[in-house]
Amino acid sequence: MGLDHTAGAANFRDLGVWLREADGRDLLPPGRVFRGGKLTFVASLDVVGSPATVLNLRRGPDPPLAAAQAHLSVPNGTDTNQTHRPVVRRWLNAVMALLAAPDTAYPVYLHCTSGKDRTGIVAGVIGLVVGARLAAIEVEYALSDGKLDPEAFRAGLAHIQAIGLPTYLDRVDLRALRQRLGG
Repeated sequence: MGLDHTAGAANFRDLGVWLREADGRDLLPPGRVFRGGKLTFVASLDVVGSPATVLNLRRGPDPPLAAAQAHLSVPNGTDTNQTHRPVVRRWLNAVMALLAAPDTAYPVYLHCTSGKDRTGIVAGVIGLVVGARLAAIEVEYALSDGKLDPEAFRAGLAHIQAIGLPTYLDRVDLRALRQRLGG
């Protein structure tokens, strides 16, 4: 059985709303960052929050859209929860640098194929950047349909925490990123 696309994109949600729900604090303004699956079944971008930028984390292309598009994928078969791997660290640095860039228009819709693995770890790192508790980030991740690996997800984020965000995201202006995420 496949993931439910009746809403247009599998696992679609507003990251700010769900982090607030899970953490009990306003950390990321609602309507700023949306997450979900591929846009193949989306007739209009207003179904996924009317993003100004679509960040495609999967290998395949997006359909033509009325939004700025960015495409940052990892090599096929890469487990993005393995944040200790250089390829994953470089990719996460590139994604966060794009989100910090002054010319990236918000709101942003980030997606992979089903909106749970690559999108999940990026949403998790965003959660760390805005100061969410790891337990709250895990709750937000667990909202996704499909086969999840919560232990690998937790270990990937714990690795980043152990190193520290400034060291792990050494190619990113964290102050600018926090400012851009905060609106």
